[in-house]
Amino acid sequence: MKKCSFVALCVAAAVHVSAQQRAPHNESIRQEDLRADLFFLAGDSMRGRLTDTEENRAAADYLRSRFERIPPGVLNKDAFAEYLRAFQLPGSIHASCEDYRAGATIDLDHDAADLDHKISCPVLILWGERGAWPKLYNVLDVWRERGSNVSGRELPTGHFIAEEKPEMLLEELNKFLS
Repeated sequence: MKKCSFVALCVAAAVHVSAQQRAPHNESIRQEDLRADLFFLAGDSMRGRLTDTEENRAAADYLRSRFERIPPGVLNKDAFAEYLRAFQLPGSIHASCEDYRAGATIDLDHDAADLDHKISCPVLILWGERGAWPKLYNVLDVWRERGSNVSGRELPTGHFIAEEKPEMLLEELNKFLS
């Protein structure tokens, strides 16, 4: 591939802020729960994100409990089992917690530092229609403010695009990358 490509999959965790403060299509997800997830996993109380620590086990249990709340049929049993298996691998919980921590801290600083720069390579944005993003703002308009060559579309999924519509995702990626 000769062209520079940047693929951003904007998959939402269905966090639409509604009058009920609940996510669409999933009554078990509430805004206050998502805030609690972020601050729990990003917080200093998870200082021991190292493997084989009480903090690591607590984070694994916490993430497992969130996956168990996913409505039946969204993830097939094999995909669900694979997520849970991966959470048992050394370093995976640590990496998940660090991702949350970065999203709540240093990523914000990096975004602020780059606000006056546009991404110059092609950018593909894909998001799930049952997620929060299309309900909160026009996804492509937001990314077009940040990039000079942005394309993308909404897919008939929720948060788990790759698991819900793998063929559709692969088709979109192949078109973009070819």
